[in-house]
Amino acid sequence: MPVDSEGNPIQPPPGDSRLPDFKVPEGLNMLPRTGTEQHALEAVQECEQIKDRLAREGCTTSMAVLQRAILMSDDIEQLPGQRQYPKAGEGLMINPFPKPKKSKKKKKKK
Repeated sequence: MPVDSEGNPIQPPPGDSRLPDFKVPEGLNMLPRTGTEQHALEAVQECEQIKDRLAREGCTTSMAVLQRAILMSDDIEQLPGQRQYPKAGEGLMINPFPKPKKSKKKKKKK
């Protein structure tokens, strides 16, 4: 926020179209950060530091690639013991070139 010569903050004029009117709904308070969120924030900041260091060395990489390589995923894809594994032969394509069946040989008459 800009300050005047005495160090007092200068308030923007009322009706400034550049700033939207933000209203916090009732009952919505600041959410406290837990240890897990703090750890995740530190990990992202560490990725940013690595990206900056690599950029200074001349190796540009995207942030998404660094995060996939360094950070552990918090997502649980499926609960243990509930995953259905495919059975043998499931998902195989039917043979498009089957061998023709041979006709049975006739028995000799005596």
